[in-house]
Amino acid sequence: NPWAPPKDIEAYAYNPDKAKALLDQAGLVEKDGTRLTFPLLYAPTSARTAEFIRDQLSKIAIKVDMQALDAGTTSQRQGEGNYAISLVTYGGLGGDPDFMRRAFDSPDQAKFWWKAWGYKNPDFSKLAAQQLSVLDEAKRRDLVVQMQRIIANDVPLIPLYYPTRLLVYLPSVFDNWYFTPNWTPLHTNKHSFVTGSKTGLAIRGS
Repeated sequence: NPWAPPKDIEAYAYNPDKAKALLDQAGLVEKDGTRLTFPLLYAPTSARTAEFIRDQLSKIAIKVDMQALDAGTTSQRQGEGNYAISLVTYGGLGGDPDFMRRAFDSPDQAKFWWKAWGYKNPDFSKLAAQQLSVLDEAKRRDLVVQMQRIIANDVPLIPLYYPTRLLVYLPSVFDNWYFTPNWTPLHTNKHSFVTGSKTGLAIRGS
C-alpha cells in the first residue's frame, strides 16, 4: 500500500506493568480487585475477541461488562457514538487515506459506525482538510504521514489484530486471481469476471 505508515512510527508493546503504573498515576488505584468498570459493546460475531479483551484487562484489574447486541443495533449505537467502548471492524477495501479524515476528523459529523467519537485534534483537522485538495501525490503523502503520526501519538483507537482470510477455489474452473490496483484481492474480483473468460482483464499500468 503506497499510503502505509512509515516504519519509524511508534508502536506500543505489551506491558501490563506499565499499564498498571499509568493507571495508578491517573488515580485509578486498584480497590477490592478492581480499578474501574466499563461496558464493552460488540456484535455476536466478535464474541471471542470480546472475551479475550475481558480476560486481558482483568490482569490489570479492569472489569468489563459484556454487552452483546444484534449486529443492527450494534451498528446503530456505534454510528450514534452511543457506547463507552466498542469493538469495531475495519474492512480497508478502498485504500485511500481520506478514510482517516472521515474516521478521526471531528468537524466531519457523518454518523459512521467506525468513527472515533469524542476525538478532537485541531492539527489533525487542518492536515486532513489540506490533503483532501492536494493533487501532487508526494505532497499529499507528506501530509498523510503527519496525520498518521498524530493518530499514533494520540491513540484514539487501538488496532487489535489483522485477520487472515482463507478462500477455497477450484483451479480447473478459474485460476487467474490478482490484485486490483488500490484495492484488495477478493473472491468476487470484477476484473476477473466481467469478460466471462478465464484470463480476466489486463490491469491498467501493468
